[in-house]
Amino acid sequence: MTTPNNFVDAFHTLVGLFMSHTMREMEHFARQNGLTMAHFGLLMRLHYHEPFIISDISDHLGITPAAASQMVQRMVEQGLIDRVEDPNDRRIKRISLTAEGKRLVNEVIALRR
Repeated sequence: MTTPNNFVDAFHTLVGLFMSHTMREMEHFARQNGLTMAHFGLLMRLHYHEPFIISDISDHLGITPAAASQMVQRMVEQGLIDRVEDPNDRRIKRISLTAEGKRLVNEVIALRR
């Protein structure tokens, strides 16, 4: 008979294995598509919470606004995200996924199923 402690230990082991396997798959997918895990994480975050502004990205990733801006610029150049002026405040740039960025996110979501 399985005791509660054995069940909890087995559950923790399985969750750890699942997370490790999932992270390896995500890292492989990111590399295959010329992305870092930070880039990949930003794509996923934008998928669920777009649009963002640079300060949101820097806060979320724990990096400076300048580093976030450089990351965004690289991803704009890759055609994965757009940077558009806020209609109410032209100093603010709204960051959102392009069609290619959405395609990539949808591809990885399909792989995870």
